[in-house]
Amino acid sequence: MRRPHPGEIRQLFDFVSDAVTRVSAPLDVVIEACRINSDNAFVFVRDQRLVGVYAMLMLSPRGLERLLLGEFQPDDPAADDLVETGKEPAAIYKWAVVAPGAAAKGIALVSNYIRQPLYRHANLFARATTLPAIRLMENLGFEPVASVDPDLYRYQRLANRDRSECVIPHRERFVA
Repeated sequence: MRRPHPGEIRQLFDFVSDAVTRVSAPLDVVIEACRINSDNAFVFVRDQRLVGVYAMLMLSPRGLERLLLGEFQPDDPAADDLVETGKEPAAIYKWAVVAPGAAAKGIALVSNYIRQPLYRHANLFARATTLPAIRLMENLGFEPVASVDPDLYRYQRLANRDRSECVIPHRERFVA
């Protein structure tokens, strides 16, 4: 897992376009998003060959507000909806993930990366428009968000949960 080099963004874009039936963000938007925040995209590489991509948008407070109001445009986000590299995001929007087969291990690496202090309070948001995607997100702990967008889901980070939500209830041992 690593950040794409500026010259690789077209390859990243083509890789996602080949795998996803509908890619709505044009190449220049992807380039700009990666320029604003280098953590908006990671590539998974094996034997110097691209095998997966994880793209997200690090949202500013304004970007989060616009997302919840249904005004956020993920295919062409305004620059002030995003935070610059090194700044704490208000939320993380999952933009596109393509990680077939063994490349899926890269998803765990990204998940680990966004546990660092800079990102630990940024809840994760994603849209799910198919039943399999909804089931997958719900199995990962995402929940529907009360917003104008019925397809919007949120994963509330552990750092943002009430401590009682993080406690595993004690089970008594069954004695026969």
